[in-house]
Amino acid sequence: MCAVLGLTLSSSSADAAPTLKPSEAVRQLQKERIQALKEALVGMSERVKIGRDPLVLLLDTIRDLVEAELDMADTPAEEVAALERGVERFREVQKEVEDLVGAGLQIKQVTALVRAARLKVEVQLEKRRPSK
Repeated sequence: MCAVLGLTLSSSSADAAPTLKPSEAVRQLQKERIQALKEALVGMSERVKIGRDPLVLLLDTIRDLVEAELDMADTPAEEVAALERGVERFREVQKEVEDLVGAGLQIKQVTALVRAARLKVEVQLEKRRPSK
């Protein structure tokens, strides 16, 4: 089976290529995912404004980025910071959509969709914030 896949097994540890520990490998993949999502967001808002990308793609990408940053968080404080960044991203989109509605380029219901997405993240944020 290994020959079919083009893999070779060696019993000698000197022949084996250094490998990352599973947790290090996962961590690296998480970092790469976050970077890819950030790259995807660059300019996406402008493309949504001119009708080149659907708004739902932008919302899904922000949701995915929040999820990826939460997966990467090691402490409750890092989780809170990730959620705060997500809320801020959704607020920016909500403001942009409100401007489009005001200019007659978008329907009012779209603002409610963005607001609902932001509120979902805000609820998660409030649940994770330390009690006062």
